[in-house]
Amino acid sequence: MFSYMNERIMFVWKETSIRERPILKKLLSIVAVCFVFFMAVSMSCFAQEEGTESQENILQWLEPAEGDWYSTKGNLTMTIQGDYINNCKILGAQSCTYDYPQEGTFCVAEAAGNRNIKMDLFGNNVHQYLIIDDKMVLRRSIHPEYNESVGGIYLGMTQEDVLQHYTRPVNVIAESGTERWEYGTNKFAIIFKSNIVVGIRLYKDSTMHFDKSGLGAAAMPTAYEEAYGMDKVPVVPVQGDGISSAYKIGHGEFLFFGPEYVQLSVYNR
Repeated sequence: MFSYMNERIMFVWKETSIRERPILKKLLSIVAVCFVFFMAVSMSCFAQEEGTESQENILQWLEPAEGDWYSTKGNLTMTIQGDYINNCKILGAQSCTYDYPQEGTFCVAEAAGNRNIKMDLFGNNVHQYLIIDDKMVLRRSIHPEYNESVGGIYLGMTQEDVLQHYTRPVNVIAESGTERWEYGTNKFAIIFKSNIVVGIRLYKDSTMHFDKSGLGAAAMPTAYEEAYGMDKVPVVPVQGDGISSAYKIGHGEFLFFGPEYVQLSVYNR
């Protein structure tokens, strides 16, 4: 195709008078720019079509995310209804996962043009969160809601608010899309995902305890069963890097037990 175009351009150039050549040159420049733009748009569309999910799968992904979403400042930011986001039609999706928690990228027809929005959905009950483009965190409620806390720190709390209680520690560990702040003096850790607290860990010799129950990591499993009305006594691994199954304590919050710590989490596995 390109060689044919070159031949035609050279033929027209030769047949054009010297006086007309500056005008032709300008026209050819415009044509070239339009051609490059057309090819870029076409390539983008082809790439999108190859990765597009079916309409049925898109609706399946969006079902648990349907409804209103608020920023951490309490502003209504997003509404998902059917295959619309903020009344803008979803044209397609790609890179979707369907085992909850789930993520995917959606092409949305906005007034200013089509836009790709990456969404990461996780958590349960009042602790269900939607992360947009790996940056903006949205929650289900205007105000933060939680059941348990440690030293005033609760699940869903923003990093900015945490820093009003504690300074950023020297020991910060990045792992599996999260960031763990380790506080050596008080022997506890705060786990963040995209700027919000998703876990709080108390080590066995920690001076910290859960604010509501008053329990620490050294408390007996039976004490946890009684304090949180669990269906059964937590089974705590006795050695190694093992970790227990999740134990519900209400409001979409869970406890995990390891040989050396207990962890409050928004995750149930």
